[in-house]
Amino acid sequence: MELIPAPRAVEGRTEGGVPLDRDTTLWAGPGTERTERWLRATLGASLGLRLPPGPRDAGNAVRLLLDDALEPEAYRLGAVA
Repeated sequence: MELIPAPRAVEGRTEGGVPLDRDTTLWAGPGTERTERWLRATLGASLGLRLPPGPRDAGNAVRLLLDDALEPEAYRLGAVA
């Protein structure tokens, strides 16, 4: 099952990854609550992680926010390790 559609473009480094662990938190901006619940129930459960709520600026965090500048169904995925 594909969780995230394949990107149209990739910029920067593409090797490696961003580890999610027991300290990883999840911040959800307004309008992303449904996705927040889905991530906790699906991704969190499959990895055995709680993904508790955390502050927007926390390190080791997944952040969800809407961007009106993007087309419908478009997304931007950023990672800093």
